[in-house]
Amino acid sequence: MSVAVLLCDSDPRTRELIASVTSSCGADLHIESTDRLGHLRASDTTIVLIALPPQGATTQFHAIARLKSQCSDVVVYGPGWDHVPLAIRSQALLAGASCVLDNDTSTIELELTRRLRSMLEVVAHRDEERRRLGDVMARVGIVGTSRVMLTLAQWLIRISALSDLPVLISGETGTGKEMI
Repeated sequence: MSVAVLLCDSDPRTRELIASVTSSCGADLHIESTDRLGHLRASDTTIVLIALPPQGATTQFHAIARLKSQCSDVVVYGPGWDHVPLAIRSQALLAGASCVLDNDTSTIELELTRRLRSMLEVVAHRDEERRRLGDVMARVGIVGTSRVMLTLAQWLIRISALSDLPVLISGETGTGKEMI
């Protein structure tokens, strides 16, 4: 599965910068209009970058929260974020933004590039970890690949290293408890 970057920005200069960074990292870039923010869908291997000025941003916080529940990271940036009240900046972070950047600064290109590269590495590493975990699960006969099953397998691996005490697993008949 490829890591994707979903960019919501109408500025051609920023689009060029993000396109350059994503291609150098081997990620796929998808560009959408910011006015479609409330209708966008993302996967857990997607990083979303949203150009959003602080004025009127509070109307988009529900869209940020929805996107964060679907994807890996959401980055909000726009002119003037460094000068807004802390309460508004905090609301963006509480809605699910990983960071809020002011693109009026001279270092925005470096900061966006640094953060995007870091996020792409984390998503790629997590995807590779899930693939390895899926292979281990398949070898022992567990075929479920849902997020819940992967989370359970990660938990089992982490806990099994700590103790060899027996446990009781309860649940519906035919759900594969004996595989665990």
